[in-house]
Amino acid sequence: RPTKAPTYDPTVSPIAPPTGFPSAMPTYFPSGTPSTAPSRPLDQVIMTGSREDLQLGGKTTNSYGYVFNIRTKPSSGVIILTGFDFYTLSKDEVTFELWTRLGSFKGHKGTFDGWDLVASGKVKGRGNGRYTSIPEELYTPVSIPGGGGEDGTRAFYLTLDSNQLVYKLGEVEEDIVAVSDSKSHADTEDLEIWEGEGILWYPFPDPSEVIYYRIPRQYLGAIYYNRLLNELPCPLVLTGAPTIPPPTKAPNTQPPSTSPVEAPTRVPSREPTLNPLSGQTPAPIDPSVDTVCKLECFNGGICTQHFGGGLEW
Repeated sequence: RPTKAPTYDPTVSPIAPPTGFPSAMPTYFPSGTPSTAPSRPLDQVIMTGSREDLQLGGKTTNSYGYVFNIRTKPSSGVIILTGFDFYTLSKDEVTFELWTRLGSFKGHKGTFDGWDLVASGKVKGRGNGRYTSIPEELYTPVSIPGGGGEDGTRAFYLTLDSNQLVYKLGEVEEDIVAVSDSKSHADTEDLEIWEGEGILWYPFPDPSEVIYYRIPRQYLGAIYYNRLLNELPCPLVLTGAPTIPPPTKAPNTQPPSTSPVEAPTRVPSREPTLNPLSGQTPAPIDPSVDTVCKLECFNGGICTQHFGGGLEW
């Protein structure tokens, strides 16, 4: 610490001992070891396709709809899907629907039983080379259980009412029968997008009519998700309002007592209560004026209290 007035000669060493806390200024030299890696942001995105896929002449095709599975990885917790982009060459307004169900789409094609509609409406397409976003106000976020496998699977069916949804041809090995949902084609540290099936009609054709289904196919678009709510216990579709429990058959109350809680007083009060407790307190000692008035009226007398003087009853 410097002195109030400078000394005539400089001191050999600082006057005061060093402080117990480091200064706010950085050190002159970096530390010998790097710090730990920063944690990943909570908001993430998984993007499919490449620049070549979005160019004319790429390995893409188009139809009405596309059905596929998204799975969490074994090390992942519960994931909230917060948004979807899809690919269309149209720059006009397109009508879309996004359906989902917990579990695989296998065995659940051609019917909407067990599916939830989480997005629908109209949106203006962005055309060639750009993905089109489902508006946030038209989409309901959904969750996928963590841990991967069949328990960590959620199926999606995206369809337009016109054959303008673009997706990519899947990879088929020579001499191997083509199947869907056999491998993932895009992934992050948390999610995997698996190959699905292109659908050539609207809204959801019978799977027995195999002419309307093409396999394998790959989704072109972007899926936004959030890692924040990994502690969610129930990975269901989020409702717009809280669930109200059903009422019980009878109220859960204690049975009534067999006798009054408070014993009657030994002597009645001078003023009667507004609502006498029948059977507990005796009648008042002195009848009130109003009682006398009513008795006089009943006996044919003249009631000056109620009718004024001179009126005969």
